[in-house]
Amino acid sequence: MAHEKKIYPQYFDEIRAGLKNFELRKKDDGETYLVGDEIILKEWDPETKEYTGRQTKRTITYVLSHCPEFGLKDGYAILGLNDNTTDILNEIQRIIDNKMEMLKKENEDQGETAVNMAYLMNCGLNMAKGIISVFQPEPDPD
Repeated sequence: MAHEKKIYPQYFDEIRAGLKNFELRKKDDGETYLVGDEIILKEWDPETKEYTGRQTKRTITYVLSHCPEFGLKDGYAILGLNDNTTDILNEIQRIIDNKMEMLKKENEDQGETAVNMAYLMNCGLNMAKGIISVFQPEPDPD
């Protein structure tokens, strides 16, 4: 099941950067969150009261609810979210694709230059993938 939720810009940026891997959510109208569900977080600007157009998708990896003895009110849940580094790679790829389109238009007569730029950009993408893989936690050996 997929849950679409608003999220304020400062929290959106923290999730996208991998600094925040949880969400505290009110369960609207008896909503149930389950491990394996997806949550689509849509950035919401509280000043303009509009969506910004940015969104990110995460998989729920843990659900904590029904424990008022620890201060979590009934009707609320703390959701553990996966660290989705693919957002970063997708953003880099989008930037590369946009730049390639610009280069094609600017350099239609200089096709070789555009091809060389594409090669350099893809090298940058591969380097970013390598850097991200260094920071991902090692899987448990079990």
